[in-house]
Amino acid sequence: MIKNYLSIAFRNIRRNSLYSIINILGLSVGIACCLLILSYVRYELSFDLPHKKNDRIYRVYMDANFGGQQALIGVTPNIIAPILQSQFPEVEKVVRVYNIGKFRPQIVKVKEELYEEKNFYYADSSIFEIFTFQPVYGQLDGSLDKPNTLVLTQSASQKYFGNKNPVGSVVNVNGNTDYEITAVIEDMPNNVHFRFDMVGSFQGLSWAKPENLTFGSANFYTYVLLYPGADHQNFEDNVATYTENTYGGQWKQSGFFLTLKMEPLKDIYLRSPIDNDIDKKSDIRYVYIFSFIAILVLVIACINYMNLATARGSERAKEVGMRKMLGARKNELISQFMGESILITGFAIFSAIVMVELLMPVFRELSGRQLQNSVSEPILISSLAGIWIGVSLLAGFYPAVILSSFKPSKVLKGSFKSSAAGRGLRKILVVLQFAISIFLIAGTIVIFRQLDFIQNKKLGYDKDQVIAVPIDNKIAGNLDIFKNEFVSIPGVINVTAASETPSDVKGGYSYIFEGRSLDESMSVNAMAVDIDFIKTLGIEVVSGRDYSEDSKQKPDFSFIFNEAAASRSGLSIENLIGERISLNGRNGVVTGIMKDFHFTSMYREIGPLILFIEPSQFAYMMIKIDGQNIQQTLNTLATKWKTLASHRPFEYGFLDDEFTRLYTAEMKVGELFSVFAIVAIFIASLGLLGLAAYMASQRAKEISVRKVMGASVGRVVLLLSFDFARLVLIAFIISAPLAYYIMNNWLNEFVYRVSFGVETLLIAGLLAFIIAWGTVAWQAFKAATINPVDILRYE
Repeated sequence: MIKNYLSIAFRNIRRNSLYSIINILGLSVGIACCLLILSYVRYELSFDLPHKKNDRIYRVYMDANFGGQQALIGVTPNIIAPILQSQFPEVEKVVRVYNIGKFRPQIVKVKEELYEEKNFYYADSSIFEIFTFQPVYGQLDGSLDKPNTLVLTQSASQKYFGNKNPVGSVVNVNGNTDYEITAVIEDMPNNVHFRFDMVGSFQGLSWAKPENLTFGSANFYTYVLLYPGADHQNFEDNVATYTENTYGGQWKQSGFFLTLKMEPLKDIYLRSPIDNDIDKKSDIRYVYIFSFIAILVLVIACINYMNLATARGSERAKEVGMRKMLGARKNELISQFMGESILITGFAIFSAIVMVELLMPVFRELSGRQLQNSVSEPILISSLAGIWIGVSLLAGFYPAVILSSFKPSKVLKGSFKSSAAGRGLRKILVVLQFAISIFLIAGTIVIFRQLDFIQNKKLGYDKDQVIAVPIDNKIAGNLDIFKNEFVSIPGVINVTAASETPSDVKGGYSYIFEGRSLDESMSVNAMAVDIDFIKTLGIEVVSGRDYSEDSKQKPDFSFIFNEAAASRSGLSIENLIGERISLNGRNGVVTGIMKDFHFTSMYREIGPLILFIEPSQFAYMMIKIDGQNIQQTLNTLATKWKTLASHRPFEYGFLDDEFTRLYTAEMKVGELFSVFAIVAIFIASLGLLGLAAYMASQRAKEISVRKVMGASVGRVVLLLSFDFARLVLIAFIISAPLAYYIMNNWLNEFVYRVSFGVETLLIAGLLAFIIAWGTVAWQAFKAATINPVDILRYE
């Protein structure tokens, strides 16, 4: 019986090769997309799972309030870890992690070679008891107990020492401290939210000394490992009660309020409420969106199968009638047609696996993820089995039931006609296909319009042709020498320095007007800058004055507020100029007001920002070049740098690239959205092509009669195309409100955004209409140009 079913199935596939190819191609593309998205979703959901104790690890963050302004802050003061370890029995271990390379890249000297390391961390030795690392050389237990000890990753070890065991070797950091290498660990996997190349002992920092434990400087990530069975919510409540009872009075006097909260390790990458606090961060909504897209694309592919199978029902009606006359039961016919569906789906899955293997490198690049793909993985095998069964049932069951229900008496008398219900269902399915396609097209247009808006919006400062070079205190102390040397280079316009680059300022401060109580302090972002900062970056001063040479000579600090800070101060601009303030202990006068510029992501409104001069804080030199002979200018700068700063390499990045990196996730989402929109419209058009070809063949006699009666080719094409065009219009009416609602919600995440008007939806609908009409019109034109004699000669 099974052999007979397979034989019939293969015969039908060969006999109807066009429809079989359309079905297999559509299904294979849909399944391949589903598998690619599945690999993306798996990767996103796997973050921090490599750490074996991930279900007991929590990151501590602050819900802080400064002068009535609330902020969620991912870093904590250095005193938090000792308090948690000593006061709460639920805590098994606690660790402080300091990502110093994020603020100031460290210079590592090995023999005579210099390396600039941005992934340089400091941590307590308990980091190896909380997180999972695999040792390559040395022992991890106690490897960071002593000051000035260092653990390398395998890649860093190979870069410095080749294949030798470096344990016991000494490297110099920043030209002033020797570090002994105590262990080497395997490279950290990509799916963890923080990755370092080397980690030094926290015990060697001044912040680790008991006399320096304070709430005053929050620069450290704090992670706790709770004992098995501990209730993290109860622990969080106990911490809040303890800190309020112990420190609440002290905080109230200073106008500072703090609540410590616990964030599960597995939530940091996808569900954290804190913005821009880690380098690797995504959003659970994108996981939901792409999972939804995978289902939609697969549904479109299944619709193709159902449409073509039921449309071809009349061709197989006589086969069904004869089989029923010979005693075949309905369940046997259903089994036969389901077998064909399983066979076609099997071919499609095999083709999809080949596609995935070929496309995975491109998809990795497109998604920006280190995705893995192995057919031997149990989860992929089970996923393939599930897709095979699910698609076979979804695509094949309804056609099988319809085809097995034909009445032999009507079929064999030649009076069989496709039912109105069947034709109606096919129209509904076509509408559904194009509704999905229009939604994806509209989404793609909105995402790229927003990204284009971000790239081209005036930021309030000039980011083009500006390079940022990490510097240290030695260079900051001799900044004038560097500036004089560099501006003499052809192609260099100006040089300045600052504690951070202007695209993503993170420095958090508080200030208070002189003579006011501490509880009137206000939180702001602030950055230390050189006197040429405003001029170099083209920032507009709207009131007061810019910095000048004499600004460095005055004993008081000179502060420049942005418009947002001026507005929040409660004073008019005229009254604010000349006011004395204290910014984290820095006393001085407000000397100017600058125009607002975007110093963080466009997800957030421009907040208050204050500039001040303090060379000891400088971490970046910014060099404005003219854009002519860029490479030659950079080479000359590198040569000068080697002469002036032989103690560190010349490493640089462009400000516009740094700004672009803020929106890498959105760009990748836009690219993926566009790819899947194209795939969806391709599959839908593929099905429409087959359906149009079938309909044209079914109406061949009608077309021939119309041509004999004088109908033109154009009129026949319009006749055959009209029904499908109407279906696309209905699809547009259905999908437009849904696309507007979903994409408007996405845009609402941005404070600064494009408007979402009707024109976007009209463009999406028009594109879908053109594609659909072109697909159908081609088949209609072929049918309309057939010689009527060839069709009617036997009638």
